[in-house]
Amino acid sequence: MYKNQLQELAQRSCFNLPSYTSLQEGPDHAPRFKAIVNFNGKIFKTPHYCSTLRQAEHSAAEVTLNSLTHRGPSHSLAAKILMKKPQEEEEDQISEGLKKIKGSNNRFFTVGLVAAWYSSNIGVLLLNKYLLNNYGLKYPIFLTMCHMTTCSLFSYVAIAWMKVVPLQTLRSRVQFFKISVLSLVFYVSVVFRSISLYYLPVSFNQAIGATTPFFTAVFAYLMTLKRETWLTYLTLVPVVTGVILASGGESSFHLFGFIICVAATAARALKSVLQGIYDFISICSISIALYVS
Repeated sequence: MYKNQLQELAQRSCFNLPSYTSLQEGPDHAPRFKAIVNFNGKIFKTPHYCSTLRQAEHSAAEVTLNSLTHRGPSHSLAAKILMKKPQEEEEDQISEGLKKIKGSNNRFFTVGLVAAWYSSNIGVLLLNKYLLNNYGLKYPIFLTMCHMTTCSLFSYVAIAWMKVVPLQTLRSRVQFFKISVLSLVFYVSVVFRSISLYYLPVSFNQAIGATTPFFTAVFAYLMTLKRETWLTYLTLVPVVTGVILASGGESSFHLFGFIICVAATAARALKSVLQGIYDFISICSISIALYVS
């Protein structure tokens, strides 16, 4: 960058182009360089040795430009080259403002996405509980079919109609096998969660579901042997402790429903871990949701 600026300064001033010479010291496997530049008959050099010749020449050009901004006939011209124009500064300020707005919009989008996930998750549980208790739907497999169909339909709408991502196809039997495993785990999670609603209230069911990060950490360690920080594990202690205390004080506690709900939560965590360690190459999460459903 500095070499280009110095060359531009010489061309605008109708001077000869700057010429560089170098000094080298040290062993051949670890040489160090100093550069000397001749600019319009004046000599400037780097104040210290550099690891490469290119760095040394740029350093010498920087020293030359800094010197010319404080003295000599090229002062104003060098200053123009080194300093940004007001229009460029204004454009940079506008660009920075747009970046801040974009970052703010991203934060709002993230908050909205998290809120939508929690509201939809709780809404599905409340709807399932209402259908099971008031409409005599004795077979959770039917609710699971509705869940899978809706998930598949929304994924297809996002891909085919809203064009959020392009439609991506499975390219190998290995990918088909991985998708099949994810589908089975997802199916178990949904079915078990629906069955647990027969025996547990939605609030207690949701409290058990909050232990998903605990099972995620356990499966991640068992399957990848990757440990998280101790702080991460410590943050899981209050969640698990709260569920244990809530289980003891829950008036409508049902052992079978509790076991099924814990199994559903573990299956959900296992799906997240499997999706993280499986290499799907170019298949995005929406396409995975479409195939899994």
